Amino acid sequence: MSARVDFNPAVTLADAALGGLPWREVAGYVGVQVGGAFVGVALAHGMFGELVFSPSRHTRAGGAQFLSEFTATFGLMAVIWGVARRRSSAVPFAVAAYITAAYWFTGSTSFANPAVTMARAATDRFSGIRPTDVPALPRGAASGRGSGDVGLPLVGARASRGRARDRGASRGQEGGSMSERTVHMLLIRGGR
Repeated sequence: MSARVDFNPAVTLADAALGGLPWREVAGYVGVQVGGAFVGVALAHGMFGELVFSPSRHTRAGGAQFLSEFTATFGLMAVIWGVARRRSSAVPFAVAAYITAAYWFTGSTSFANPAVTMARAATDRFSGIRPTDVPALPRGAASGRGSGDVGLPLVGARASRGRARDRGASRGQEGGSMSERTVHMLLIRGGR
């Protein structure tokens, strides 16, 4: 396995689909990601004297949850695209700050990671999700990510070309911006 820090199976699959990770390594990464999420639940429960695992009774189903996940994931895409175009080294910090905020401003508490979604079914704490509700949440997140992948680069690319053209014209040269491929790879590696 190559040295990487992906916590999200969806990110790993997307990276493999784009050729950034060999398919033969995907199963290993996904196994570690899912296992790590459950270890995190067990560790958190242990620190508070809870049972290692306890099935959640928190209902997270319906249109409001779908909209919450769509909004959280689309917003995450906007943060990544926006920050990557200005200062790519700040993407991991912006992602962490946004995910923390999205936990509080969405009705779903922003799952956005299939491994975490599954593991949160094993806790009856506030962040938990009833096991029968687990399959539905990734659809909202996938819709938000898809909309972000399609719409945000178009808006951002136009704005970047315009700013670069304006800067280049004032210096008497043609400007440039971060390529869509570079930004997409930042999304894959930075959007954990």
